[in-house]
Amino acid sequence: MEASESTLGRRRAVVARLEELQSNGWLDRFSVRTWPSRVTLEGPNEDVVSVVHRLERWADEAGVSLGPCFEWREYDCTFTDESGELVSLPVVALAVYEDDDLVDVAPRVETSTVVTVDELLDELGQRADTGRRPAVVDELS
Repeated sequence: MEASESTLGRRRAVVARLEELQSNGWLDRFSVRTWPSRVTLEGPNEDVVSVVHRLERWADEAGVSLGPCFEWREYDCTFTDESGELVSLPVVALAVYEDDDLVDVAPRVETSTVVTVDELLDELGQRADTGRRPAVVDELS
């Protein structure tokens, strides 16, 4: 299934912001990974499931939540007689690394407040103003 025009526009806007941060020296580098809107634990998307598990471990350690942006649920398909677990993924997510350590993820929920991708991008620009080491970002969409 192809992404909608609004989804593609959102992805392009995030990449443009990342390019701006990089050109201003506020970001060492970034990479873009494309993923489907949902994946099952079994099947061809094991790499995506691995990334989601890594992000969830970070969230647990940071005391934040990735839900409902990353939503796990059980499924039963009577047509194929299959069942299992799947995760629904956000249209765009960011994973920020410093010195190879995962240090931030968006979207996420802190207390009851959602921290958006745009807010994290703004924060990356503010980090540069404080002289913090430029980050490496994975844009996941």
